[in-house]
Amino acid sequence: MHEKLINGSMEFMLRGENKVIEKLRMQFQESIIVEVRDTKVGMYARFEVINKTLRIDDDEIKKDFAFGDVNGIIEDKESIGFILYVKNGYIEWLEGYSLLDNVWELADECNEFVYTGGQRILRTLEKDWKNI
Repeated sequence: MHEKLINGSMEFMLRGENKVIEKLRMQFQESIIVEVRDTKVGMYARFEVINKTLRIDDDEIKKDFAFGDVNGIIEDKESIGFILYVKNGYIEWLEGYSLLDNVWELADECNEFVYTGGQRILRTLEKDWKNI
């Protein structure tokens, strides 16, 4: 359920040259989806990272954080959004949610993703995970 949507949104979310994004990308490549919950207006996908050596273990980085700057396009509109949750240094949950009424039933048709506001600004995302 939602495998294509999960993989597409995660690949888009984990693009970029940043040490946290790169570590999360490696975790995703070494993970399995252990649960998917459909809420009828969104979904949650839970991951288990198999390679435990990939834990984010940097004093400058929070162990628990979330970020989301990716939206999915359905019928030429930004219709769904995504948030990735990191717990204890590992990816844990991807949340997908509706931005418009009555679009979630079409979520699996989404094959185009964009960054909120049109472009990714990694400096802004870093505020979500840096220990300040």
